[in-house]
Amino acid sequence: MRTFPVLMFLFCLFLFTCTENLHLLLTDYSLNFRFNPSPNAWTFFNNDLIYVSEPAYISQKFGHTFYFFLLAVLIFHAWKSIRLVFLISLAAALSSEVAQLYFSRSGRLIDVGYDLAGMLLFVGLFYLYCLVKLLQRNNNARVSSLRTDDSVKS
Repeated sequence: MRTFPVLMFLFCLFLFTCTENLHLLLTDYSLNFRFNPSPNAWTFFNNDLIYVSEPAYISQKFGHTFYFFLLAVLIFHAWKSIRLVFLISLAAALSSEVAQLYFSRSGRLIDVGYDLAGMLLFVGLFYLYCLVKLLQRNNNARVSSLRTDDSVKS
């Protein structure tokens, strides 16, 4: 049952990837597909960093990062495996950006980086959480042993 949210999230990613206009999908609920059987594959390597200061660009790239952060949370919740978080996130990021080339969108390698940043943010926060829990456990064990030593001395 924990797999279902991951599958739904990946299905939504597929819809977001293949719709002709993501803005129209999100605002007017208009779902349009236009397949391009022979896209220019070189556009995958173009970067669009010239727009980096524009608010629309920033919010769109934040969306990439946030979506893949949530995807990583769901994957980890489903299978408790950081390795699967890496593999599924990488596969989803690459396939969604390449698929955009075939659906009249602009799939970009740089967007794979934004996607993976979200996954890496989850992994980093997860390991930070594990480190804090480990330090707390060690501190509690040390305090407990000090109390035991004090009671033995009295």
